[in-house]
Amino acid sequence: MALIGKIRNNSWLLIILIGLGLGGFIIMDMFNSQTGAFGAGNQTTMGVVDGNKIDYNNFSRTEQTLYSNAGSDVYGRRDYLWNYFVEEALLKDAANELGLGVSRDELRELQFSADPKRMSEIIKARFSNPATRQVDRQQLNNIQQSLDKGELGKSPLGPYWAMQEKEVIKERLQGKMVNMVSKAMYAPTWLIEMKHYEQNNKFDLAYVQIPFDEISDLDIEVKDSDMSNYLSKNKNKYVKDEEARRMAFTVFEVKPTAADSAALLKEMEDMIPKFRDAENDTSFVENNYGSLDAAYVKKTQLNPDIANQIFDAEPGTVVGPFIASGSYQLAKLIGRKIVPDSVRSRHILLRAENPQQLLTARNRADSLKQLIENGTHSFDSLARAFGTDATASGGGDLGYAAPGRMVKPFEDLIFYNAEEGDLNIIQTQFGIHLVEVTGRKITEEEPGVRVAYVRKSIIPSEETENKVNNEALKFVAAHRTVEDLTNAVAANENLTLYTSEPLKRNDFNVPELGFGEETRRIVRWLYKNDEVNKVSPEVYVYQDPIEYFESKFVIAALKSVQPANNVKVEDVRDEIEPMVKNQKKGEAIIARINSQDLSAVASEFSVQVDTFTEMFLGIRASRDIGSDLKVVSTAYYLNEGEVSKPIIGEKGVYVVKVLNKKDNPVPDNIAKMRSVHSLELRSPVQPRLMDAIKREASITDNRSKFY
Repeated sequence: MALIGKIRNNSWLLIILIGLGLGGFIIMDMFNSQTGAFGAGNQTTMGVVDGNKIDYNNFSRTEQTLYSNAGSDVYGRRDYLWNYFVEEALLKDAANELGLGVSRDELRELQFSADPKRMSEIIKARFSNPATRQVDRQQLNNIQQSLDKGELGKSPLGPYWAMQEKEVIKERLQGKMVNMVSKAMYAPTWLIEMKHYEQNNKFDLAYVQIPFDEISDLDIEVKDSDMSNYLSKNKNKYVKDEEARRMAFTVFEVKPTAADSAALLKEMEDMIPKFRDAENDTSFVENNYGSLDAAYVKKTQLNPDIANQIFDAEPGTVVGPFIASGSYQLAKLIGRKIVPDSVRSRHILLRAENPQQLLTARNRADSLKQLIENGTHSFDSLARAFGTDATASGGGDLGYAAPGRMVKPFEDLIFYNAEEGDLNIIQTQFGIHLVEVTGRKITEEEPGVRVAYVRKSIIPSEETENKVNNEALKFVAAHRTVEDLTNAVAANENLTLYTSEPLKRNDFNVPELGFGEETRRIVRWLYKNDEVNKVSPEVYVYQDPIEYFESKFVIAALKSVQPANNVKVEDVRDEIEPMVKNQKKGEAIIARINSQDLSAVASEFSVQVDTFTEMFLGIRASRDIGSDLKVVSTAYYLNEGEVSKPIIGEKGVYVVKVLNKKDNPVPDNIAKMRSVHSLELRSPVQPRLMDAIKREASITDNRSKFY
């Protein structure tokens, strides 16, 4: 009661506290809410394309719809999706301005057309049978029927198909715009004549190539001014349209030790009696990461390390351990038999694509089998009536087939498990088959053996992983700058210092490390940290993609930052230094050339005079000279008999002499040449048009804030 009295006497204070509390919630909502007055939904805006927002929630839902059962390339598919959303927004605006669209009838044809040429490439890619590489008409027909009945939207496929329709429309609009631009491109007569002249004004030449290796690196001094001069002349090659950062890093590899290998070998040796005495070989193999193939193989198909031991052994014999494919293995002889060189068979294929269809097909195959065994119907008559492939008209006859011609379950059945004249039912990727072997050919009485294998991969132990991890942790704690990292790596023969290519904010792949979550985490750190020369305090852990052990520990540092539309020598020093060295070496070589006589120049540098015939301006193929545009273009403008000044090319210094020039024939079919050249002009439109549209657009990319 005393407490209630105090509250009553100080009610004004309570009102103020309540007001402050409510005010706090309101302020939080204004600044933090996705819909607050100051938040304006920015928490979920991962990009803006010419004023059109790309919402992260919508992006995530789309990713889940399209890739719910996809593999591990998460960042690759997100990159595809981002480009899709950006391009869709740009195309929608451009299409509206141009009056372009895709009607419902047109969309229908793109999805279900009987003519593959009129069908969307997206549909053809996603709904093709991997075995036949042909569009799966049956599956598309089922989808079309569901769509017509209004049932597709209620099925699990509904959201996927709705999203895919947007992709198809975007693809079609893009195709229409490409066609518009392509059709507008024209090659005038003067351009055709000039191109003809360049490609047909051929000449023969003699040349000397002096490689840059003629001058040692020790004899060359590269100054900062040399680097600056080179960069100023070649700046466009290195300027990036968005910020890029380089990473210096080293990798602590985790490899199995001798003790790890010995322990695994002991485990395999201890397994020998268990494997030999196993009552169920299939279960034993499955429980020990092994394999038991149905095939009987010839001696030449066995691992040569064990072929002699196991081929002539008694069934049940276990051989090993031996090393194969990075693992210790044991092999057990299961059986031996004469394997036919070819088998003739016939079948009745009942196609099935889902569990319900498989059950129906299997029941029908049982019924057909019973009809044949009862003698009321013949195999070939039922094949003609019920078969669903091209063999049906011939009674299901497949003829003679050698090993390797049929899908594996079918081949295993007819070669190793089925007796001639027996009826067997088997499932393959095509559906349910009722199968009969009708003939066998054996030219050589050479037996085959069936072998079971168990394996243990030779991988590091957990103790080894922890040891290397601790070494990496100590290393990163002791070396906190790029200079420290460089010196420490140089002093350790087991380590290598790498410098990455320029990495952009949303990159997820470093060639030496691969792509994926851990690489993406490194790139995100590079952009969160603005302190150049700093080493990340974290050690990044990579797993082996097959065995899932911790295979490497990476230490990363921010080496340099290259701002957008700007570049300094420090940003690209590693890239341009070899070219600057070659330029300096070329100048040193030229200083030693005192003659225009090719033989004298060749003698001076102990090289030979080479010749090249039928050269022209657009040539791109030669072991030394054909791809070097600077050399070829210099030679092109020389007169017959004229010798060039020394040319610093891509592979060395060249001196060339034109031996003769051939008459240039006058083009006799301008119209045909124009058609060919126009096709050449139009072919790059498809990949370049969207890039050009993007360059002109205003695109804000906030992906790195979300993943």
